[in-house]
Amino acid sequence: MKKNGFVKFGIDHLSPSNVNKFIAAPDVWTASYLYKIKFPGGYNMIRGSAVEAGVERGIWKPDASLEECVEVAQRYFREHTRLMRDQYDEIEKHKPMIEQMVTLALEELREYGPPQKPPLGERQNKVEIPIRFKKGPDGLINAYGYLDFYFPDYNVVYDLKTTAKAPSGWPLGHGIQAAFYQKAVEKKFKRKPIVRFLYALTRKKNPLVTLELESEDADRYIQIMKRTVIGMEKLLSKFDTKQEILDVIPYNPESFYWSDARSIAAELYGAAAA
Repeated sequence: MKKNGFVKFGIDHLSPSNVNKFIAAPDVWTASYLYKIKFPGGYNMIRGSAVEAGVERGIWKPDASLEECVEVAQRYFREHTRLMRDQYDEIEKHKPMIEQMVTLALEELREYGPPQKPPLGERQNKVEIPIRFKKGPDGLINAYGYLDFYFPDYNVVYDLKTTAKAPSGWPLGHGIQAAFYQKAVEKKFKRKPIVRFLYALTRKKNPLVTLELESEDADRYIQIMKRTVIGMEKLLSKFDTKQEILDVIPYNPESFYWSDARSIAAELYGAAAA
């Protein structure tokens, strides 16, 4: 029996971030998931991870002071930028942002009490749904995701985002992620949850924004995700090598993904990356 495209290229599962990257930056998706290249993270990405570390300390350790949680985040940022250029200036630049984000996010989230504990040894609760991309027994692939926080007493999922700009509505990628969470949590816990994304912003005025997923939006985003998975498999099934796929996927050198990955671009695209 002919292998489906995912099996052919050793892809045994998907995720919302995988699907979103295929939509937004298919060249980066090809490099990441077919060539197995890990892209470097910039200061803003590390800031987001640092804020998550501080907020998680305050959620899982309710008696931790805000000062302790902020210090956890600041230490994470220092440690993970140690070998990067202009580290001292960037630490001073991001320090007040990190403090504001951690403090305000914890003040918001701690009102919901304890979230659902992940399995022993795990950092987050894993959820999944199967996605059908064609008929037949080999026409399904599982999509996995990990919850930031699920508060069972309120039946609400919160996902924390850190960014400079407040969204005026659901960005496509976040909408797909939120709809996936809703469907996957309903499958796992047998209750359809409320899904909210909490945006902790760098600005001083109105530095927290919350978006809540509506039912009609959730249905549309799930359909977009399924349609994308179908297209992804069809692309993979058409070619035999990753080089052939790289050759037909458009390369966008102005994408922010490539800004700190010029050496990777040069390796993959040669003169076109110059």
